[in-house]
Amino acid sequence: MFHTDRYTCNVRNQRSIHSYIDNLFMQQSKLLPVRLDLGYKSNQTIAIHYAEWCHLSDLNHSPHAYLTREQIIDYWNTFLNRLKWNHSTLLKDLVGYIWKIEYGQNKGVHYHVMLLFNGNKVCKDYYYANEVGQLWLATTNGLGVYFNCSADKQQYGDHNCLKVTHRHDNRENLYYASRYFAKVDNNEHIARYFSNGRILGKGCQLPT
Repeated sequence: MFHTDRYTCNVRNQRSIHSYIDNLFMQQSKLLPVRLDLGYKSNQTIAIHYAEWCHLSDLNHSPHAYLTREQIIDYWNTFLNRLKWNHSTLLKDLVGYIWKIEYGQNKGVHYHVMLLFNGNKVCKDYYYANEVGQLWLATTNGLGVYFNCSADKQQYGDHNCLKVTHRHDNRENLYYASRYFAKVDNNEHIARYFSNGRILGKGCQLPT
């Protein structure tokens, strides 16, 4: 996923993301990156469980034809608002996040998310990725799916960044992983259509 020779990056976005990470390290002595991918159930999966959509498995629709553009935008905005404002036990130590929306012929609309937690307070990347994935399922009323990137760290080899990183540690693996969010996609125009124009975003928890 993070092999930079497989794609071209938007240099401006890449620099912006690196600067964002550096600024978070100025505020926090340690950060815990958490990665997960979010998406929606396929037409076939939905058709099996919902009789009113049984026709979707037999027709040549988009990968998730049961959702409207407005629903997709609303689900995502609701999820981002929960990241921004939710000070529950799960997210109280979240200090920042980066996201990217993509559109694939098979996956349809999907999102890549990196959450950055206060590494002095949390250290269980797998746990937090799984719990935020469950939050996505709740946000989409069960229509969403997620992949916990901490489930298979071996895929990252020497570039694994899913662990607590001190501000004085080498950040190259974290930069390396974050470059994926700046990559240029062929279907960027479709992704923009399903996100009111934005394909990349950064944010942080706001005080209540």
